[in-house]
Amino acid sequence: MQAAAKTPSCCARGGIPPRGVTGTPGSVAVRTVRLSSPCTPFLAGSGALAGSQRTAPVITLAGTPASVSPFLQQPARLADRMFTQATFDFLQDLRDHNDKSWFDANKARYETVAKGPLSDFVRAMGPAIRSISGHYLADDRSAFRIHRDTRFSKDKSPYKTHLAAQFRHEAVRGPLSETVHAPGFYCHISPEGLGEMDGCFGGFGTWRPEGPALAAIRARIVSHPDDWAAARDTVSLGGESLKRVPAGFDAEHRFADDLRRKDYIGSITFEPAEVMGASFVDRFADACRKAAPLNRFLCNAVGLPW
Repeated sequence: MQAAAKTPSCCARGGIPPRGVTGTPGSVAVRTVRLSSPCTPFLAGSGALAGSQRTAPVITLAGTPASVSPFLQQPARLADRMFTQATFDFLQDLRDHNDKSWFDANKARYETVAKGPLSDFVRAMGPAIRSISGHYLADDRSAFRIHRDTRFSKDKSPYKTHLAAQFRHEAVRGPLSETVHAPGFYCHISPEGLGEMDGCFGGFGTWRPEGPALAAIRARIVSHPDDWAAARDTVSLGGESLKRVPAGFDAEHRFADDLRRKDYIGSITFEPAEVMGASFVDRFADACRKAAPLNRFLCNAVGLPW
C-alpha cells in the first residue's frame, strides 16, 4: 500500500440517507439536533448547497450504535474468499464485453465473484468504520451498483468495469448524484489500465464541494492552520486547483496552494495482490484511520458532527 497523487474524480459519488436507531434494548438513545453551519444544506438532499441564510434542517442523529442493521449481522465470508483473481478476471472480461447480452450470460459469475465479495467487504468493514466515527455507516447501501447512468453521457456502455463502495456520513441524505460533495471513505477495485479510474485505491475527503462548502473549508484552513497542517499530511492530496488564490483570501498565506484547491481529496493505492490478500480489510481499515483527520477537519468545516 502506498500513498499516491491519483485523484479519484468520482470517489465521493454516493448517498446514504440518515438511519435512525430505534429504542430497542441495547440500542443507543436517539437525539435530535439542529446544525447551524451555513453548509448544512448537505443534509437537505437538494444536491445544491444554499447560502448562509438558509435555515438549517432538523435531523436525527444516532450515536455509535450498540446494535447494528440486519445487513451487518450477516456474517461475511472468510477473508480469503473475498476478492480473488476471479474478481479481476471478471472485470477485465466485462471491460472487453461491455454489453447486456454478455452480462446476462455471465450474471451468475458476477454475483459470485464480484457482487458477493463486495457485500462481504462492506459487511466486514462495519466495525472499523464505526470505530473511526460513530456517524459513518457501512451498510447495504454502501456498495455501488454495477449499472452506469448513461442518460447524460456520450459513453453508453451499460456497466461499470470496477467495483466500488463508499462509507458516508449518516446525516447525508439524497440520491448518489446529490451527495457527491460530502466527506467520505471510498474503496475502488479495478484491473490495471491506462484510465484515470483504473487500478485499486482508497479515496478520502470531499470532491467538488459547492460554493458555500468550499468557502467554509477555505475559511477553516485560515482559522485553524495547525489543524489543517496535521490533517493534510495524512494522505496524498490531489484534484484540481484554481490558478490564483480566490478573492478574500491572502495570496501569501501559509497554505495558499491549498486555498486554491477545488477538491480536498486524498488517495492511497493498493496493489492487486494486497486486495486479494486475506488482510485487505485490515489494510483498508488502517488507510481509513490514517485519513480520518482529513475527514474530521472537513466535517468540522461544513457542520457535520464527527
